[in-house]
Amino acid sequence: MRSGMLKAAATIARQDWTRSRRDLIALYIMLSPLLLALAARFLLPLVAAPSLEVAVGEGVPAELSARLASAGHRVVATGESALEIRAGREGLELLAGEGGERAIGAIRAALEGGGRGVRPELADLVAAFLLISACFLAALGSGLTMVEDRSSGAIRALGSGPVGLGAYLSGKLLFIAAISVAVCLGAALVLEGARAPFGKLFLASLASAPLGLAVALLLGTGADSQLKALGSIKLIMPLYLSVPLAAVLVPEGARAWFSLFPNVWMLELFRTAFSGGDGTRFALALAATSLLGSLALVPLARVARGKLGFRS
Repeated sequence: MRSGMLKAAATIARQDWTRSRRDLIALYIMLSPLLLALAARFLLPLVAAPSLEVAVGEGVPAELSARLASAGHRVVATGESALEIRAGREGLELLAGEGGERAIGAIRAALEGGGRGVRPELADLVAAFLLISACFLAALGSGLTMVEDRSSGAIRALGSGPVGLGAYLSGKLLFIAAISVAVCLGAALVLEGARAPFGKLFLASLASAPLGLAVALLLGTGADSQLKALGSIKLIMPLYLSVPLAAVLVPEGARAWFSLFPNVWMLELFRTAFSGGDGTRFALALAATSLLGSLALVPLARVARGKLGFRS
């Protein structure tokens, strides 16, 4: 029984991919984060301070190295960079190669605590927001095929046949997870190159899939035609994207109110993956994203059973 359900789910996921490839608009929607990542790769350096490599000599307090790292600069061994901090007889010496005045200014600002995180905070936030958008667009692709199933009458044949609601939703979940992983890892490669945290991003993409299925169900049960689907997207997209953005912008004391939203945890999950935060913080965001996204599926699956016409 379980083997048959898995085969049915894989078949549904494969059919979704085939139909998405034929629909160029849907394919463009799902792959557009790769183009946005390419644009961000070139535009971010224009609005954020670059990360510098700084050689730190012996005798330099460890606190200063920590300040450099927190400002987004990379601390390397002596001799590996022309930009160097040494402990001299009269105190610390900051050395740079020819034309390094701007770099010296950035390092001084970091050592004084004034260069805190301009580049990493902005870059990590942009990258995380781009990837949660990629997961959302993968969900839209699945939701649009669900709408197509309803408008064509194919969903009635599935509902009355041997394929149950569990297999149908599992196939949708498999499709969303596969597209989310592929696009997120591809966008991270464009943004960060080979140094991107692919392992963490793989786990983050999988944990985000239940919320993606919830989005697909909202779209699929709320619209029975492509025209109505466009209206539904106008309602779903602002809620999905604006809530995590609001959580970032509100004062810190008010952020606890946003902890019930899985997409807020999802943004935190991807930000932590890019920033290299501690494992406990990443694990908490991973568990919260997966759990809250799965809980959102419970009422939506009940609605879907009646709306989509499945008997089992």
